[in-house]
Amino acid sequence: METQNINVGLLGLGTVGTEVAYQLLHNKNVINNPKSNVQINLSKVLINDITKQRPNYLSPDIITNNPDDIFNDKNINLIVELIGGDHIALEMINKAIDKKINIVTANKLVMSKYGHELLSQSKNNGVLLLYEASVGAGIPIIGPLYHSLIANNITRINAIINGTTNYILSNMSSRTQTFEDALKQAQHLGYAESDPTSDIEGIDATYKLSILASIVLNNKITEKNIYREGITKLSAVDFKYAKDLGYTIKLLAIGELNRDNVSLRVHPCLISNDHLLAKVEGVYNAIEIQGDPIGNIIFHGEGAGPKSTSSAILGDIISIANNISNNNVNSTENTRDYTINYVDYSYTSSSYYMRMSVLDKPGVLAEISSILGKYNISIASVLQTTHNQSDNIAELVMITHPAVVNNLNTAITNIKKSSQIKSIDSLVRIEDLN
Repeated sequence: METQNINVGLLGLGTVGTEVAYQLLHNKNVINNPKSNVQINLSKVLINDITKQRPNYLSPDIITNNPDDIFNDKNINLIVELIGGDHIALEMINKAIDKKINIVTANKLVMSKYGHELLSQSKNNGVLLLYEASVGAGIPIIGPLYHSLIANNITRINAIINGTTNYILSNMSSRTQTFEDALKQAQHLGYAESDPTSDIEGIDATYKLSILASIVLNNKITEKNIYREGITKLSAVDFKYAKDLGYTIKLLAIGELNRDNVSLRVHPCLISNDHLLAKVEGVYNAIEIQGDPIGNIIFHGEGAGPKSTSSAILGDIISIANNISNNNVNSTENTRDYTINYVDYSYTSSSYYMRMSVLDKPGVLAEISSILGKYNISIASVLQTTHNQSDNIAELVMITHPAVVNNLNTAITNIKKSSQIKSIDSLVRIEDLN
């Protein structure tokens, strides 16, 4: 059988794009499997600044700052979009689909916001759009959801899918660093951006959860359907108390995926030290899938970085190359429109960890307990430590039994009105993942 050439147009040459280019040029023995009769070639690379010095292994002949040099090249049959952002990247992906060119992207923002429509358009035009690297970098999760797990009724996702926040929380736990110090260290090591808002406020994880939920539910799920809470209100002392109580604090992306009652949320929470997700440290990611008949399965690995991300991108490139070689387009698009009943976060229920500063005097706990009781909230355990004897202030830590979020918030509002309560310092949900 004659070898077929798959000619790649690479859009973007940042850290990930540079690694993809390097692998395509230097790892051909692995990428071009002789059994597949496919030859993958890096034909053109789109960059923004033509004057910037590039790696010497990239021939100047394949570098351009004009997108038309790629889109009008009839030999290019696969586009890899690594520009980032949403507006220009979306324009490029749409252009590729219109010209019936297959696409690989790692763009979580585009796939979260517009993936439903893009996948439908690509199917209608007979091209593939693959996006494994958009969630978890090199961790294989999107492919398994479409293929090896497709026979399962998936009911829940519990995921650590932001390496920056997991690094920060790991350091706050193991090194008792403050949030500010842990963030500065993450930025110094390149794990956090100079503007870390998307990571520390849970926005990045929200985009990724929407992608996973869209696949499982066969529907369009966007960040607007997901409750979100960041990690900026956590203090190092919360990790000490959590450890004393047998918990670890993680930022989780959670999807409860019963189609009649879907709950999607991203927030910090206490999870049992016995659970595998509690042992995921540093910049690593992990995604737990619960389904029938598979049971519980966890995907774990590096969730960021050029090498990890390029692994997933190259896998998608090879998948498309093999499809082209076999004259077969197995579209990943299987979305359909039906009404999803979303559960309002305020009406979900859970146990909670509460830390507050109160006057160190008799009757305070009884008052708090009375207010909580009015809203059907009971206390499971209490820790008390006097930390400012001169002001006669005690630090009170409580674990509640499961309570409706709306009831708890109302109770907290009333507790704050008491003259005996100086401040509510921390309120963190406890997730029972077992």
